[in-house]
Amino acid sequence: MTQRSLQAFRLLAKLDWFRAKQNDGLHISVYEMEPDPEIVVRRRLEFDRIVVLIEKSAVSFLELGNTSFKFGQNREVTATVEQRHATSSNAGKVIFLQPYKLDQQESEKRCDETAEQYLSLLISTNRRNIAYRHLFTNIIGYEGDATYAQGRRIRLPFASPPPDLSENSLNLFITCERALRSKDAAFQRRVELSLHWHMRGIRLDSVDSFLSLWIAIEALSMDTSDIKPVNEALAAIYNLSYRDAAEKFAMGRVYGLRSDIVHKGRKDFISTGITDYLECVYTDLLLNKLGITSLRRAEEFIRAHDFDLRSAIGS
Repeated sequence: MTQRSLQAFRLLAKLDWFRAKQNDGLHISVYEMEPDPEIVVRRRLEFDRIVVLIEKSAVSFLELGNTSFKFGQNREVTATVEQRHATSSNAGKVIFLQPYKLDQQESEKRCDETAEQYLSLLISTNRRNIAYRHLFTNIIGYEGDATYAQGRRIRLPFASPPPDLSENSLNLFITCERALRSKDAAFQRRVELSLHWHMRGIRLDSVDSFLSLWIAIEALSMDTSDIKPVNEALAAIYNLSYRDAAEKFAMGRVYGLRSDIVHKGRKDFISTGITDYLECVYTDLLLNKLGITSLRRAEEFIRAHDFDLRSAIGS
C-alpha cells in the first residue's frame, strides 16, 4: 500500500515553480475514483501550470469539520472551524498539484479555476467516475510544516436578515405551495426547475451563484433569450411603465453581464451585492408567477443598501 503525507507531494511538484521564489506553497486537490479499481498504473502528468497524479494510495490530510459562530456586541462575529487530521482509504485517486503564493488571495481563486478546468478536461476525455468524489483541498508551505485546509466560503449570518418565524411568513410559505400545486403539471415543472437553480445560486458563490440565479429567472419568466417578460412582470409588480421598470431594475445590465461571462469569458469576482439583488428579484418574480402579492424585495434591497447595479457590475 502506498501512503503519502502532504509533505511528500513536494517531491512530485515541478521544482522550477519554486526556484524563483515567486511561489512558496503547494495547492493539493484530491479526488477519489469509484468504483475503486484493483490496480492503478501510477502516472505523473506534468503540464506548465499543474501536475496531475493518477495512483492508488492512502493520503494523510487536514480535514475541516463543523463551523460555529459566536456573536458579540456591535455586530461582531467570530467563526470557529473544526480541523482534524485524517487519512483516506487506499483507493484510486486523481491528485492535482499547483504552485501557490501563501500571502496572495488571488492564488486560491486561480488554483481552484485551474484544477476545475483540468478536472473537466479529464472527465470529458475519460468518465465521470475517474474523479467521483472530491476528498479534500489542502495547501502546504513549500518549506516547513505549515498546512491549511481549504473549504467552501462561509457566508456570515449578518449578511442577510434574521429568520422570520411570524405567522404571516409561515402562512405565505403554505400559500405559495398550495398555489403551485393548483397549477397544471407543465407549470409546476417549470417552477420546480427554477427553484432548483435558485437553491444552487444560494449554495454557490461568485460567478457560479450569479449564473445559477439567472437560470432560475430564465426558467421562471422567459421563453427565449428575450428579457422582455422579466421587465413586464416587474412593471406589473411595481405598477410602473415598461421603460421605468427596465431602468429601475436594470435587468438588461444583468443579462449583459451574463453574456459577458458566457460568451466573452469574463471572470471577475461577482460580489454578493449582485447575487443578493438577484435573489430579491427572483422572489418578486416567483410570487408574481404564483399570483400572490409581491413582497417587493428588489425595491427593498435597493433602498436598504443604496444599491446601484450599474456601479456593482462596473459598466
